[in-house]
Amino acid sequence: MLTKLDQVYEVLSCLPDPVFILSERGDYIDLLGGTDTQSYHDGKALIGKTLHSVMPEDKANWFVGQIIDALDRNSVVTVEYDLAAAEVEGLDEQSGPAGMMHFEGKISPLSFLYQGNRVVCWLTRNISQRHQLEVQLRQQNKTDGLTQIANRNYFFDTLSSITQSGIPHSLLLLDIDFFKQVNDTYGHLAGDKTLQEVVSRVQSLIRPIDTFARVGGEEFAIILPQSDDRSGYEVAERIRLAIANHPFCHHEHTFAITTSLGVTQIHHGEQNNEAFSRVDNALYLAKEQGRNRCVSLLK
Repeated sequence: MLTKLDQVYEVLSCLPDPVFILSERGDYIDLLGGTDTQSYHDGKALIGKTLHSVMPEDKANWFVGQIIDALDRNSVVTVEYDLAAAEVEGLDEQSGPAGMMHFEGKISPLSFLYQGNRVVCWLTRNISQRHQLEVQLRQQNKTDGLTQIANRNYFFDTLSSITQSGIPHSLLLLDIDFFKQVNDTYGHLAGDKTLQEVVSRVQSLIRPIDTFARVGGEEFAIILPQSDDRSGYEVAERIRLAIANHPFCHHEHTFAITTSLGVTQIHHGEQNNEAFSRVDNALYLAKEQGRNRCVSLLK
């Protein structure tokens, strides 16, 4: 007949999530649970080994650091981390999920010692699906759905951080001239494809370090780091010509598109609405002067 302690141990061994008993030195003392083989690998082969003997030194150092932190605080510490079975020597990669996984660990100090070292239990949860969804939601929060470039929120967050930088930046604001006529004449699908084609042409002319965002229906903003007013204006002119000099097509229809652009410099310490207001005024002047042109305002 099982003793009460044996019964408790059997119950713990049936937990779907694994609980590692680890020393502050990094010893794998015991493993309880982990029966969910769709989420975890069989870690029993690790018992009797150390973190430093089964995984890269930087990873092992990180785990030991978290253990010591929980022990020194004498409280539960929650961490998140990435780990793949291939990084842990002795695990059978075929016994569980493949690839890099994202885990949540809850580290609880225990009251006993192991060979003179303090001990914790480390409860592990595989939260890879939740983490992937969170990453996707964060991406959606900063990406325009139609054009797949940055959206208005991301642009203004970036602009706020740049106004605190001493590095020269140019700010461009682009608007498609008479865009409503495209929708009215050829339909909204043609309008959507026109926006996507404009984005494609602009992307071919700017750098990976530049921030390109859709800030309105047919209005786009570009932040050019390490760019003065002259080089910012030159980029704006190249964009204007790339759009004006090559026709757009939708099914059997071919039509011309032009753009108006405002250009300014982002000044250190100014509010982001000041820089945006200035470039918006430059864009207004470009439209007032006949459209299909670039106008630069420095102040």
